[in-house]
Amino acid sequence: MPKFCRSLSKPAVKGAVAAFAFAGAAHAGSVLQIDLNSLVVDAGGAFGGLNHTGTLLLTDDGTTSFASILIDGMSQSVSPEVAGIKGSIDLNNGAVVGGAFAVSFTDGSMYSATLIGGGGVNEAADPGGAGPGPFTIDTLTAGGAFSGLVNGNEFGGVDVTEWVLGEPLSGSILTFKFGPDDNGFDSNADMDVFVTSAVPLAPAGWAGFAGLAGLASMRRRRELVS
Repeated sequence: MPKFCRSLSKPAVKGAVAAFAFAGAAHAGSVLQIDLNSLVVDAGGAFGGLNHTGTLLLTDDGTTSFASILIDGMSQSVSPEVAGIKGSIDLNNGAVVGGAFAVSFTDGSMYSATLIGGGGVNEAADPGGAGPGPFTIDTLTAGGAFSGLVNGNEFGGVDVTEWVLGEPLSGSILTFKFGPDDNGFDSNADMDVFVTSAVPLAPAGWAGFAGLAGLASMRRRRELVS
């Protein structure tokens, strides 16, 4: 069992295990997770909360980093730092309707994908509390692809052969700790990027992102006890 699971409460561990079981059933393959911290998110004006319409721009700054790359919830040994993040999330009345995302590392490797909707803006589970918030944003991705891989198969020091063979890839993103100021700006947002090595179920089979929400809950708890 991963170290962070041993530090969680029993309900949290149970939720994490259920989430991974769901992911395996839904995707019939492995799930790569890129855990990114302290992204810059800019709405270009006041953020409209659950009903926001507009485009959020995603970039990086000197504090942006990644906590880990995980495969099926297990942290992998990585060495490069984040070289750049570029992306956008298009929202219509709080629902994600499009966008794109790319993250590159100092070793030259990159992952990029298109946002295809299927999610939107939500209130954090504990707005105003000790955890992240007040908003989270989730959505499905498609057309995912790796480039600039070291030795032809390493992304951030992790062997992604299983995923490269399945390109173009599907997955999702979950944005945490999104707390925009009065101008819709947040320089300390967190994001998890999920990439599946197999074609996922139809959106109806995701049961409202139940599996990924479990992973999100696990991460929030992990941060609070770290």
